[in-house]
Amino acid sequence: LLERLANCDGRVFVDVSGMSRLLIVQVLVALGNRKARFNRCFVAYTVAKIYPPSQNEVEAKIAQRNIDPTYSVLFLSSGVFDVTIVPELSSTSIPLGQTRLIAFPSLEAYQLTALRAELQPSRFTFIAGIPPSLANAWRPEAIQRINRVDTVKHDALTTSTLDYRETLDCLLQLYGKHSERERLLISPTGSKMQTVAVGLFRTFMDDVQIVYPTPKGFRSPYTEGIGQLYSLPLDGFSAALT
Repeated sequence: LLERLANCDGRVFVDVSGMSRLLIVQVLVALGNRKARFNRCFVAYTVAKIYPPSQNEVEAKIAQRNIDPTYSVLFLSSGVFDVTIVPELSSTSIPLGQTRLIAFPSLEAYQLTALRAELQPSRFTFIAGIPPSLANAWRPEAIQRINRVDTVKHDALTTSTLDYRETLDCLLQLYGKHSERERLLISPTGSKMQTVAVGLFRTFMDDVQIVYPTPKGFRSPYTEGIGQLYSLPLDGFSAALT
């Protein structure tokens, strides 16, 4: 894939709708590192009509865990296979000093648990996703409870799950604030468009380490229905890379 992207001189449409979050970051970084950069490149994204699980399902499982602390709260995937670090997304900086994990807590609490156990970062920044639909407005608070984020000392931020610009701006501010004294680890476990922001950010900042809690398997169906289609031209980022 990396070789094909490097040699492609036509238009490139990256449909992130069905991609894993790690693959989204890999593809965008590969495109940004080509000779042609992001010229004639587009991100395509289709919003689903229904995003499982339902609020009732989430509340029921949280209640079950409150009764039985050993109960595994699983919604869309079935645990973490491994925390993946691929060579092309590894940091070019020398691993000195403190480490900061920048993560996007999700409904899958074991992702954050795996990252904490495997990486043992010194500091945390959690970026909560704010859904554009009022029907999903309950999710951010539920995600906080599922991940028990109140038990972890962290910096808390929020960005839109759809408008990638908010997340990209947030990451740039975090980089400016912490990169000189800390080694930054970013785990793209948020929404697809938050992950697009991570990919664009990592294209410019190669001293940032991408880490990903690879799921063992996924729920089927993962989402239901087809909603709005979005197209994001990436040409404007090429000028900043020259």
